[in-house]
Amino acid sequence: MSVDKKSEVLLFYTVGDGQSTYTRVERWNFTSLNNPQMISDGYKRVLTRGLKNLNNTQDYISNADFAYDPTSGRMYMIKDDHPTPEGANVGSGVSIYYLEEDFENKDFYPGYTLFNVVGDMWNEMDNINVSISKFDLNHNAGFVTDPYGWTLSNKNIDCLFTVANNYPNSFWGTLGSYRIYQYTMEISE
Repeated sequence: MSVDKKSEVLLFYTVGDGQSTYTRVERWNFTSLNNPQMISDGYKRVLTRGLKNLNNTQDYISNADFAYDPTSGRMYMIKDDHPTPEGANVGSGVSIYYLEEDFENKDFYPGYTLFNVVGDMWNEMDNINVSISKFDLNHNAGFVTDPYGWTLSNKNIDCLFTVANNYPNSFWGTLGSYRIYQYTMEISE
């Protein structure tokens, strides 16, 4: 996701280190593609405060996408829900959250809050699950944004996600039912 719609970007990636799964973010300058420069002081683990799993306990971030809304200053995240259904390797739903950004700070840039966490937390906005898609498995979601990772509207966000039927005894049956669906989340807050 671009910080300045030029050369500065936030690089998000998921880590599975054998102890846990989590998402990291780094800030980079790609003015010179031959010599990219990390701007952030190393990586930051993306905060998980406010995230709830399907059992209503603390969740983690894996397989997520992020977008920035320049009108509200919000950072949006769409992520797979956990735990996965028995016999499935993917989740039954995805959740959409937002994080308020601090416009008032003179050092502000999109994603600032991810690197300067004080008491911030994710706020849940919406869920995509069987009640919306009519499929048992809903995962691998992303936002439709401009080429820089910024939202196209401050009134709604289009989300794309993979749906499938869960055939616990047939990997190929599940895989063969994969389709990409679209859902428009209205922003009312």
